[in-house]
Amino acid sequence: MHTTGFTTTIPLEVVLAAGRRPVDLNNIFITGGRSMELIESAEAEGFPRNVCSWIKGIYAAALEKDIHEIIAVTEGD
Repeated sequence: MHTTGFTTTIPLEVVLAAGRRPVDLNNIFITGGRSMELIESAEAEGFPRNVCSWIKGIYAAALEKDIHEIIAVTEGD
């Protein structure tokens, strides 16, 4: 089953109906116990230090978990 990462509240039924396994990238980033390491990994990949740490952490978490399909927020708070 293909994995689809997501970064916001979505109707998971849509992802499941598409035959995908939903993965909350926020939870992977924040509960994995390696948040700072993921941020530093994104910076090593080229993200500037002044980019939002949350974005960098989610990016690195998606790479680490080999997630190629992501449903993301287009605007923040």
